[in-house]
Amino acid sequence: PSRYSLVEIKPFDRPETAENVQRVWDAPPDWIDDFHHYSGGTPRVQAYAFDVGSAEPATALDRLLPSGKSLDEIFRQIFANALAKNGGNTAVAKMCAALVALPRPVPLMDLAGVLGCSPAHAADICADLAPGIRVHDDLASFADEDFEHFVRSEGTPEVESIQEAAATWLLSRAKLHRYAAQNVAAALVAARRGNELLELIERESEPAAILDPVLRREAQVQRLRLAIRVCREAGDIARALRFVLIGAEGIKTESALYDLLVNNPDMAAN
Repeated sequence: PSRYSLVEIKPFDRPETAENVQRVWDAPPDWIDDFHHYSGGTPRVQAYAFDVGSAEPATALDRLLPSGKSLDEIFRQIFANALAKNGGNTAVAKMCAALVALPRPVPLMDLAGVLGCSPAHAADICADLAPGIRVHDDLASFADEDFEHFVRSEGTPEVESIQEAAATWLLSRAKLHRYAAQNVAAALVAARRGNELLELIERESEPAAILDPVLRREAQVQRLRLAIRVCREAGDIARALRFVLIGAEGIKTESALYDLLVNNPDMAAN
């Protein structure tokens, strides 16, 4: 907008830290003083200090000693604990790469398929990385953007192999499963397998596995836009024009759906 106000969100002051601590346990004033000092009053540092592992709340201060900890230092502590439980770096690094490569929230079934493990094992690794990674209704996601940024740097070495695995897994399930149907196009392009995307569109004009008509049209238009980009980058102008013609009807229908939703907000909400 042309006019706006900047509002600085500052760390907690001492009374706010006390109120935050009281949500978790009835701490003595001296403990709260130290906790406020070593956390720097930073709400997320305080939250992670309380949530790491399954220890008693009274031990939250121990995680910040001897000189206080930043978010990155707490994240490294979470990773160290996860590595110790999983016997090495590979499983945790692959989990990080998968959460970076796959659109979130990620169904545990798809996460496990990309990692080549069981859903139970994928859930265990997510639990080891808690509270940075959250699992709800068998869907995994990052708890906040700070942990996501940290995980992106940790998972980088494995991203390329995970992108390849994700493309293979999602392509194998795209005909029957909604998550795969929604995200297979981007996965194929990320793995530099654009020709397989073109073949997919020619076999299946729209993703039938997605029952919701709006989401289905959104996925179809995304596939077509990516397909045109693949053709253009390959210099295949004739094939690109073919996908433009195929996509014209999809884009026309998308526009009609958009107008329908905007003009009928009560129906759209339902």
